[in-house]
Amino acid sequence: MDSRILPLLKVINALHTERRTVLEQQLRSAVALFSSYLLNLLFYMYLKTTTNLNIGEKKRYVDEHPVIDSIISLRKKISTVEEFLDTNASALTRILRKVEANKSLSRIIEQSGMLDDVMSRKKNSGAVAIESPTNHLNEPVDDGQIINDQIEETMESGKRAITSQIEKNKGLSVKRKKGTQHSRVKKRKQFEKAMIKKRSQKPDVRNELKPYSGETRGIRASTIKSIKLKA
Repeated sequence: MDSRILPLLKVINALHTERRTVLEQQLRSAVALFSSYLLNLLFYMYLKTTTNLNIGEKKRYVDEHPVIDSIISLRKKISTVEEFLDTNASALTRILRKVEANKSLSRIIEQSGMLDDVMSRKKNSGAVAIESPTNHLNEPVDDGQIINDQIEETMESGKRAITSQIEKNKGLSVKRKKGTQHSRVKKRKQFEKAMIKKRSQKPDVRNELKPYSGETRGIRASTIKSIKLKA
């Protein structure tokens, strides 16, 4: 932290004085990410040392705390930032030497191609399009672009980015039954259910196929189903 991140603050302040560049935004994102990671670690250590529980309950409480997921997520992003810093170590070292010697950064900014600041990109494209400064330093492009994709939310608001489900508002859509998308299919299903219910309550009328020849099972004369009225 002292050897890699804190010197970047000098570079950020110097770049902001000269001109607001893309590199300044990326370095601010890196510093904010490391600061958030250290803050979560300190909070984790605070929980480990101050929770008034026994050993088993404390371990279960701390292990199930959401700060663990935050630390793991930030650790993955920090590995990406470290790759970016390693890739551009030579360029950052030259800028840092210029800053420590109180020299102007205009020439090195022009040579490295970092002259395209945020305001000029707003005028050209109508939106801020952050690219990696490694495009102009003959270094790989993927590292810087990954940083902007993954830790842009840390620079702007410090909150997690929304998921695709939240963006498309899928949670509010009503789950429909299968086979009811088409109105004709829906009505046919309703008719079939209504006919089954009707036949269970009252059988269909059958046409006379032959003259009546009595009950097939016979009629018991001893069976009385009538009710006598009492005077």
